Amino acid sequence: MNFCHHLGARRAPTCLLLAVGALAVASQAAQACCLGVHLQPPKHARRFDPAPIAIGDSVLLGAAHEVAREGFEVDAREGRFMRNALRVLRHLRRDHRHPPVVVVAIGTNMPATAAEIRQALALLRRDQTLAFVTPKRSWTGLPSGALFAAHRRHPHRIRVLDWLSFSTGRDAWFYGDGTHLRPSGARAYARLLARALRWIGPDHCACEGRVYASPMITSTLT
Repeated sequence: MNFCHHLGARRAPTCLLLAVGALAVASQAAQACCLGVHLQPPKHARRFDPAPIAIGDSVLLGAAHEVAREGFEVDAREGRFMRNALRVLRHLRRDHRHPPVVVVAIGTNMPATAAEIRQALALLRRDQTLAFVTPKRSWTGLPSGALFAAHRRHPHRIRVLDWLSFSTGRDAWFYGDGTHLRPSGARAYARLLARALRWIGPDHCACEGRVYASPMITSTLT
């Protein structure tokens, strides 16, 4: 029995108004929970043709402008899962767009599975590099074994940017939830992602898949 039938025919207009109101509230809630941004690199940023892209969730959203200034196209939205990143990759392939480096910064809500990583790699050409950022939530890391296993299987096509290790001991980079980034954390996050730019072109190939901050760099980030 539905809600309108329960009220009875004489109250159908009231039911209709309530239903319309409920839909409006639901629509507003859906918009509020899915804030996002799509940025191109600013004119003063390092230029690549095509630009590398960073696809991410609310953590990347908090550092979107900083990452774009490093030369990335940024596609970030709250509440994302790996399936959403796969949808973006399918759109890129359909539009014949092949960024040389694709950074996937998703996993706060649920880490990528081995099957999802394989799907992502299958959507890219062999001359594209797929880089994953290790997820961190509430001050601790989330399971990332599938990322490192994928790098071991495909050391020249899949890389890992280890945000968990990079941010260890840097509690001041985070808001009280231990997940989302203060301005200092956003700058640090962008610095880490910028290391993926070395994988653009044959002269910028990294020798290691796991990327840590050097002592010199970490000492300058506050």
